Amino acid sequence: MSKFQNFGVNPKLKQLINVETFKNDYSIADFIEQITEDQVIQARKENTEFEPRQFIRTFENAIEELVKLQEQVSEDIIKLEDEVKTEEEIKKNRAKELNLAFEDVFKAFETLESRIGEVGNTAIRIGEQLENIDKQRDRTCDSKDIIQYFMEFNEGKYDRINKLVESGDEGQYNATVIVRRLINITNEVDAPGAENAKGNIEKYSEELEKKILEKFDKVYKEDDIEKMSMYAKSLMNFNSGNSCIQMYINQNKLFLLTNSQNDFVCEDTDDNISAVNPELSKLYDEIRKSCNEEWEKISQIFPNASYVMKMFIQRIFVQSIQMYIEGILKAAENVSIKLYLRNLYSSYIASKKLIEAIRDDLSEQLPNIYSYLERYLQDIFIPYLKGYLEKEKKFLTESYDKELAPFIAYHEYRKENLNKTMFTWAINSIASTASAATGQNFGTFNNNSNTPQAYANRLFGNLLEQGKVSSSNTNINSNTNGEFVTATGVVFTEESGKLDTSLCMKLLKIHSESIIRCNELSLVNELPQNIKDLFDILINYLGNIYIETALDVEIDNISAFDSKSEPNFDHLNTFKLANNFIHLLQEHFQNSILPFIETYPTVHRQIVETKNEFISKMEQKLNVILQKQINCISNWLSVLLQKQRKNDFKPKEDSIVSSSLCANTTACTSCVEFLEKTYRNMSKYLYKSTNFQSFIVEVGIIFFEMLLEHYKKYGTNNTGALILTKDIAAYRRLIEEWDIVSLAERYDMLVQLGNLFVIEPENIDSLITEGYLAKIEPYLLRPYLMIRSDWNTFSKAQKDLFMEVSETEKYKTDDLIGQFQMLKEMINEKKKNMNL
Repeated sequence: MSKFQNFGVNPKLKQLINVETFKNDYSIADFIEQITEDQVIQARKENTEFEPRQFIRTFENAIEELVKLQEQVSEDIIKLEDEVKTEEEIKKNRAKELNLAFEDVFKAFETLESRIGEVGNTAIRIGEQLENIDKQRDRTCDSKDIIQYFMEFNEGKYDRINKLVESGDEGQYNATVIVRRLINITNEVDAPGAENAKGNIEKYSEELEKKILEKFDKVYKEDDIEKMSMYAKSLMNFNSGNSCIQMYINQNKLFLLTNSQNDFVCEDTDDNISAVNPELSKLYDEIRKSCNEEWEKISQIFPNASYVMKMFIQRIFVQSIQMYIEGILKAAENVSIKLYLRNLYSSYIASKKLIEAIRDDLSEQLPNIYSYLERYLQDIFIPYLKGYLEKEKKFLTESYDKELAPFIAYHEYRKENLNKTMFTWAINSIASTASAATGQNFGTFNNNSNTPQAYANRLFGNLLEQGKVSSSNTNINSNTNGEFVTATGVVFTEESGKLDTSLCMKLLKIHSESIIRCNELSLVNELPQNIKDLFDILINYLGNIYIETALDVEIDNISAFDSKSEPNFDHLNTFKLANNFIHLLQEHFQNSILPFIETYPTVHRQIVETKNEFISKMEQKLNVILQKQINCISNWLSVLLQKQRKNDFKPKEDSIVSSSLCANTTACTSCVEFLEKTYRNMSKYLYKSTNFQSFIVEVGIIFFEMLLEHYKKYGTNNTGALILTKDIAAYRRLIEEWDIVSLAERYDMLVQLGNLFVIEPENIDSLITEGYLAKIEPYLLRPYLMIRSDWNTFSKAQKDLFMEVSETEKYKTDDLIGQFQMLKEMINEKKKNMNL
């Protein structure tokens, strides 16, 4: 039996189970621990087994107490809810009563406000009436006072007005107001018997104004701002204060400066096209400083400060700035038109910066200042801007004439001598033709007046003498340094007739300078047309006179080249430079021209058409040079191939030594060396561009075609066939170094074609069914097989294999070259469309 007894509810349990225990931070675990604390302690002391009944009874008692507490709390909640409802009803009733009271108060205030408004309006009307009455009274008093003064002036009495003037500054101001009113009356009213008043008033006004001006001048020199303001206020009644304003402005230090002719000296510098005259720069710095300082004074002195500041700035532009601009431009024009334009541009830009600086300094105080600053600036520069373009065009043409003078002089001299040379050549040709026609030895008739040479001399002698006289009229002298001097003093050499990158850059730089000025100095509506006019001048000089002339000369030179001589590649330097110059012209257009005209569609289209037409014409001439160069190369390769001896590929067996098989034939060596030279030079002048590759492909194809025809002409034996294949291998190695796939394929086919000469007859059938030869009609290979020394040993079946086809088929592919004709045409078409 348990030792734990039940003796009712534990007092400690009753103490724990109350409302306060469950407020704030309540923990169930802590509550259980507290109600079972005594049982746990007792169990530990007695060290007995766990007895749950005592704990169960404790929990039952706790539950009973908790239920009682819950019932009590529920009753309290119901009671409180009832009390809250009662209080809410009371609050609502109270709020209704307050709302009714507030509505009554608001209505009372509205009624009061309405009555106050009516009283206020009445008071305002009364005030206005009183004000009008007061003004009428004042006007009446003033009128009476003015009439009294008028009568006194009419009688020649000045005591009262003098007394007012001498009463102080305020009295002096009132006296000026009275005098102004009297003058207005005399101007508007012609009263009988008041003849003396007008003259006396005007005389007194002049004396009073003079007296106050003297005082103003005195305090101006003392820099007494307060008194100047007082006197200026009085002087405003005399002609709106113009005399005072003029006196103030005239004494400014800016208008007391004197200038010497040295102030307008201009120096020409190529480095900075917008360098401002130092004296003008100093003046503008002083003007900006003075404007800031004077505004501080003027705003304190004059009632109409903005008007006075406007007059001050106008005087600066009309007197100081205009005088400097006129002096600088006149001095510059006496030196050169270039110096004139540079100073016009730099002065205009500096003046624009000045008015922008003044605007930034005074825009808050004078919001409209920039509008009349711009007008003053335009008044100064408009006379110069109207005639600007003609001077700019004159500058461009004179500059280009000067820079291109040696180039032009050289080519005129060359043309004249060329004509004379051709004339002499024509005489000699006629003489030679006549000599040949008579079947005589030309050298045996030197002393015979009846020879064809003598006849030609008599026939053309007078014309030749005329040509010599004409030539002597050019007055071109030469010296030991290889220089020539024209009658106009232009010095030129042979180098003067060549294209020069530095000269091209200089011409573009001159044009860029003109475009920069044109953008600033042209009137807005004239700008696009002006740029077009300047661009036309550039195209004429840089394009037509300079680049085109040089290209025409090179075309003439290469056209007159002897086809039996090795081509010269040096003249392709002109090709390279001309191509570069065209690109420079295009860049110049993009950077310097296009930004100013892209918003003007008509002019933009015209300029682009002009540019594109010129570039197209130059590209055609460049293509002509390249094509003629290709022709010269082709002709020389033909000459080199003619070095092939008849028996190079058919040597006698007993004359062969082992060393002979180690070397290529003379024709092969010459062709390889020349093609290597061609590749180096064209790489140098075409910079390995698309043009370069197209050029080399064209040369490679031409030489390939020449070799195909060349190897049909020379018979071969077994030993010679080895030499022939060695030559072909040399050509193939050269093409491999060029690294052009389309050419490599052709020369691979050429190598396989060379195998036809060395292969045994019984293996030919298999050879022509493999590789590139399989793509060729067999009858086209017959010419190469027929030159083999053992052709007659071929069987009839083998010979029939290479028999010619019908005329129809032969027309379709008449030779080996026809197999590649389509590719060649494609290359040519691409070359025509290529932009050189």
